[in-house]
Amino acid sequence: MILPSDKIREKILKKYDSNPKDWKVLFGKDRFGYYNMAASHDSELWLTKEEKINPFKFTGFGAKLDLDTDFFKRISPYTFGLRPISEKQIKGLIHTSPNNENINKVFSNILKTKPIPSTKVDSPVVLQGPIVNSDDSMRLISDKHKELDIKLRNELRKMLYKKYPQTINPYS
Repeated sequence: MILPSDKIREKILKKYDSNPKDWKVLFGKDRFGYYNMAASHDSELWLTKEEKINPFKFTGFGAKLDLDTDFFKRISPYTFGLRPISEKQIKGLIHTSPNNENINKVFSNILKTKPIPSTKVDSPVVLQGPIVNSDDSMRLISDKHKELDIKLRNELRKMLYKKYPQTINPYS
């Protein structure tokens, strides 16, 4: 069932907050310039296709599917999540140069910590991610999702034409 992407994001956040372990997120643009996002958890996969309306607003559509690929197991050794950064870790980041191996150790240690629900964030600094970025990310997941990708793109184009024609034709 195709839903507005903001509803999909709400469902993902609710699921994440109830169990922040073992999430994977893939983000990228397709060849038409639309933003794709794929989030997986357990046996579920959520896909969205969106357009940026302005710097503060995205709009689009998405769907929830059963995860039928092990692609996400290969994309990153770390799972997605919110991880508070301690004062000691902040100091470690401040006192390392970008070319220094220590910065990799600090980030690696942060990524090894257990992710927390968004409702439990009480630290002034939080690391969000990792989010794997890839051009045409939907194509990487599975050829079986090609039909859904086309449906999402068509629904998005119809909606943009009606509500935001300036995104389709900037001179309208």
